This record gives sequence, C-alpha cells and structure tokens, in this order.
Amino acid sequence: MGYGDPIKFINALKFSKYQAKILSEFKNFIARLKSSIQFFLSKTGVVLPKHVQQQLNSFLPELDKLVKLADKMIPSAIKELDSALNKVRSEMINQMNKAGAKIGGGETKVLTTEARLASTARKTIPSKGHKPTPLSHYKHKKGWPDLSNSKLSWIISTFSIQRRITPKIYGPGTRVNLSRVLDKERPTTKGLFWGNKLPKNGTEWRFDCAVLSNWSDNGIYVQLTRIPTIAELKKLGIKVSENWKGLKVWEGGIAEQMDFEKGVGSKLLLPGGDTQIVIDFNHPDNIPIAEYIDKVIKIQNTNWKDAILPKDTTETVEYLLNREASKKTVQQGQILRATSSTSRANSRESSSNKADR
Repeated sequence: MGYGDPIKFINALKFSKYQAKILSEFKNFIARLKSSIQFFLSKTGVVLPKHVQQQLNSFLPELDKLVKLADKMIPSAIKELDSALNKVRSEMINQMNKAGAKIGGGETKVLTTEARLASTARKTIPSKGHKPTPLSHYKHKKGWPDLSNSKLSWIISTFSIQRRITPKIYGPGTRVNLSRVLDKERPTTKGLFWGNKLPKNGTEWRFDCAVLSNWSDNGIYVQLTRIPTIAELKKLGIKVSENWKGLKVWEGGIAEQMDFEKGVGSKLLLPGGDTQIVIDFNHPDNIPIAEYIDKVIKIQNTNWKDAILPKDTTETVEYLLNREASKKTVQQGQILRATSSTSRANSRESSSNKADR
C-alpha cells in the first residue's frame, strides 16, 4: 500500500477479466452448499421433524435456479461495474492531477496535462445522460432473440436508459435503412450492432454511436435497404419457411461509454444517444437474412477521415481544443450569414417602401 503507479493500475483494471473466476467460484460455493445440506440430511434425517426435512429438501432446486441466474446476472453486473469503473477512473485521474499540479517537480507537467484533458473534455464533450440500461429494465418478447441469456445479456447495458428496448420485426418486402460500419482490417458483416441510418461522418459515428477506438477504426460499411420476400430468398437458394414473418430485432438508444478498453483509447466520453438496432443472426428467423447479406450485399467505403481519435494525452487535448474552436467558427459563420441576410432583407424592404411612396 502507498506506493506504485495508481494511474497505471486503475487504467489496467478491468472487472471482466475476473468474470470466469467469479462465476466458477460462485458455482463451487453453491455446489458445496448443496452437498452440505444433503450430508446433513443423510446423517440427521432420522431425528429431524418431517417438515424440517421437507424445508431443507426444497432448498436444493432453488439453489439450482441460482446457478442458472448467475449465468445471466453476473456478466451483466460485471459490465455495469466496468462502466462505473470508467467514471471512477476519470474522476481519480482528474483529482490526482489537481493535487499533482501543486506538488511541483517532475510530475507536474504530466499531471497538469492530464488535468487539461479532463477539464477540456468536460467542456467540449458533456454527458447527454445516456447511462447504461440495467438488466432489470429488459422485458423479453416471446419469439425474439433472448437478450437475457448468458451469451447476450451484456448487450442490454449498451442500450441507453433514456429509451425503451423495443422488439421490432421487418416483414418481407419492407423498405429499411439498416447500416453497419465495419473495420476495414477485420470486417464482420453480420455483427450484432446496426443503425437505422448511415452517420454523416466519422465524428458522428464515433461519438453519437459511442464506438470505442479498440472496437473499430471504420473504413467500410454495409447497408440493407429492403427485406427480401420469401420468393426472392428461395430464388437465391436460401432456405426459408413458408410462414417466415421477417427479420426480428431489438431497437433502442445507444448508451454512453468512456473511450478506453484494454489500454487503448482516447479516455474521452463518447456520449451516445443515436439509435441502435441489435440483430442476432443466430436466431432462426434471422438466418435467412444472414445468408442474403453474404450473397447480395456489397461492401462500400466510408471515406471518413475524422473517425480516428488521438491516443496520446497531449494530442487529445489539442484535438479537443481544435474541435471547440471549429464549433465556434461555424457558429460565428452562421451568425454572420444570418446578420448579412437580415441586412439584405432590410435593404430590400427599405427600397420597396421608397418605391411605394
């Protein structure tokens, strides 16, 4: 205690690294508890009242239910812990930097640079309140991909708490505008996360869609503009049932994230808020569309030059300052154009009034 590099430690800390261990230990604990109850019953069953035996026996299936619940609840809870850790990490760095600036010596330059980052980031990229949705807010709909199962439950916290997670179906022949931006070096055309429009530029995609630097550098995208009919799918050799109703998805807002994962990222807040559409292509109703994408949909270039965030602290501060200056320039330009337009309108009105007279 009291020595080492706390910033390095907190940056490296990630609860999800311990998820498998926590799950394993929890299940071992439940197994030991069950064994203890069974052993106790085998040794004392003769002398125990019948109602006590029944009560103890009734605990056993309930403990089995706990094990199944753990597969859903523990990954979701750990995801929320990591999200909270990002906030703690940001505040810790901010507070230590303020203290470091007063200490002087060799640390001052580094710490005050980090303080500038925290201060400038708060001014230029404020939170919009799109906090992660807890698992308890998810309401499953029969027939749709189950986001509460152990493999998909982490997805729930990627949705914003400000909007409901809604089940939707896009029927055969329906016009849609589903887009997915991909990393050029590692494209996954049938991933989980899609949008209801293609972002205007890389900045909008990175910040409004809250895409971590460690997840994707963009470069290409795919777009689905129409759900094929059953006849069209069959013509392509894709197996589909006669009563197929269409693509089943979950839609909601995107939760904010701190751009820092596995030691990679700008440490900036990505405020989110755009629309997110989650498509599980392993679901039986969605498999035909997965095959359709493979056969028909073409990959296109984004041509975005503004999607990559700086990873060095000093460069990030400069990026934020330039971003703020750019916003002010645009705003001033809008004011000047508005003033100019008003002046021209007043001039025309004055001339018109003179002519009327």
